[in-house]
Amino acid sequence: MNSKKISSQIDAIKKAQSKNIDHEIHVEALKAVNHLRLHGDLTLADKLYNEMPRGKRRQQLANWFVKYTNLEFYTKELRQKQKVSPNRIFWINKQKNNNADLNVIPPWFSYKSEKTNENTFDIIHQFNNLKKRTKDALDRNLPLVGGTKEEINLLLKNLGLLVIKPDLSEIDLLNSEIDRMHQHLPDEEKDKWQLINEELEQGIINQDEAKCELIKIKVYCYKKERC
Repeated sequence: MNSKKISSQIDAIKKAQSKNIDHEIHVEALKAVNHLRLHGDLTLADKLYNEMPRGKRRQQLANWFVKYTNLEFYTKELRQKQKVSPNRIFWINKQKNNNADLNVIPPWFSYKSEKTNENTFDIIHQFNNLKKRTKDALDRNLPLVGGTKEEINLLLKNLGLLVIKPDLSEIDLLNSEIDRMHQHLPDEEKDKWQLINEELEQGIINQDEAKCELIKIKVYCYKKERC
């Protein structure tokens, strides 16, 4: 059976919405797999996925394809790198086998996958998601549990959600040090250190320990270079 006929049958399934739709989808999924094996063409698998409503059932079908064929999901990064169409769901992994016995594998609607559609871990996405959810909890004044106060504060600090107040006694010394330096600086460096001094003042106003610590390191490095 050629790809156009299979494609039209996929369209017909979408319109029919019969009681046996799960089995009808499975028949078309098997045809898509066979077409992939014969011609190296994954467009029917993409089409079948795209024709299904969003949700767990579509994901279940997709995971079935990945489990029993040599198809893989496009990750966000790979999609951007290769500049592929949003309708392209899968790519062919030539390192994987595509020889599962289609007569004995479970139908897509009874297959339970232990993994998601990502074969990489998007750490930035997960970090931002954690930050967003934690901020929402803080805004709602929910108690934070799961660790000691120190551990939770360290996590909040790493998420950028907790500003540790700087030690003002150390800041006063740092401020005085910059003032003394400024008196002996070459003219071409005075503007630069004036800006650094303003940054320090802003860090004090915002009680931003990280910014103040950074300026402290700048002063130390500068003095070391001048010695």
